[in-house]
Amino acid sequence: MNGIEKKNGRARAQAVMVSGLLKVGDVERELDWFFTTAEGEMGDCSNYESTLTSASPEYTRRTAEDRVEAAHTHSKVLSRLRAMPSADAGVLQAAYEPAGWPVRLREELGTVTGVVVRLACGEIGLPDDRHAMKAMEQTIAKQLEDACRMHGFKPIERLRVNAQDLLNRAHHAYAEVRAKEKQPMHEKRETQSRAKITVETTAPEGLPVRGFYKISELARAAGMTRWRIEQVLAQAGVEFFVPGGVVLVPLHELETKVNLLWEGIKSAERLRQGARATAAATSPSSQ
Repeated sequence: MNGIEKKNGRARAQAVMVSGLLKVGDVERELDWFFTTAEGEMGDCSNYESTLTSASPEYTRRTAEDRVEAAHTHSKVLSRLRAMPSADAGVLQAAYEPAGWPVRLREELGTVTGVVVRLACGEIGLPDDRHAMKAMEQTIAKQLEDACRMHGFKPIERLRVNAQDLLNRAHHAYAEVRAKEKQPMHEKRETQSRAKITVETTAPEGLPVRGFYKISELARAAGMTRWRIEQVLAQAGVEFFVPGGVVLVPLHELETKVNLLWEGIKSAERLRQGARATAAATSPSSQ
């Protein structure tokens, strides 16, 4: 192994902090789950998965609540990616989205493989059509592997370094967005005390307490698409009430069959109410 390969090996193995906010390994695991595993954990159990339950006592079959939790986590990660600069989010997509790269290239470059390939394509000119771009990336990846087989990996060292810099910056941007979701405890206590009077004197908003809820109301409160929440409810065996073509979900069904989802919706509503109360308490008109 030459000096360059040793240096790069140490760089890949190094566990660093992203702006002191989160370990790179934690960010990588979360993003890898989002791009490679999340869809499977949110969907229906396959027939193969069902056979594993009986064949292996150590295998735990996913429940409806597991799928709800996976959908909630997926929604949170997606919102973070959308809150990032689009260029950084694009780097993360190139790095973590499965693409079937040539084995030799993937073994050498690791997580930055997709970014290296995208940079190489960019030097030629990226097409606007996504399908054409994916086909171009596969062609360029094969050419890079052939070149590295004949000349070693030194010719693409420049691309590797640039790709790692871009990925480090994207990890940093993601960690910053993630960190902003959690207020320091002293700030939280301060805003809660300022909002206390407003909360006590203001009628609560959000979902009213009643016997039936529309699918659209539940989707909006849960931060999920209408299609996704309807799928989750159906998978959990929730029975809908459809008077005159309007799909309603009985409160009893929510409490008994998807209690985790229902508790999450109520918690989200309480947070929204607190945020509205805090905004009202700290607005210039309330000073």
